[in-house]
Amino acid sequence: MPAPIRLSSTLPEDDRDNGLIKMAGRFITQPGESVWAVCRLTTKRLTTDLDDNQIIPTVRLEMVEPISDDTAAERLEAIADAARDRRTGAKKLPLDVEP
Repeated sequence: MPAPIRLSSTLPEDDRDNGLIKMAGRFITQPGESVWAVCRLTTKRLTTDLDDNQIIPTVRLEMVEPISDDTAAERLEAIADAARDRRTGAKKLPLDVEP
């Protein structure tokens, strides 16, 4: 079982670090559409479970920037797929290949 990790619900307050602010309208008008984004994460706090002494990190979004350019989003998806392949050892099947 992977170690637990929590994600802080707090977003960066400064609009220089929070590109989601300008995307609010899109999330309202296109609620089912995915948006690729680049983010930087940092540790907000560490919590120790006193029952087993396990340390549980809470991470926060230090910076988030949505990618609205289709070409850049495709490159970002390819980078994410390659990173996931390295992490898991599994390769994503091409969309045009049926199992």
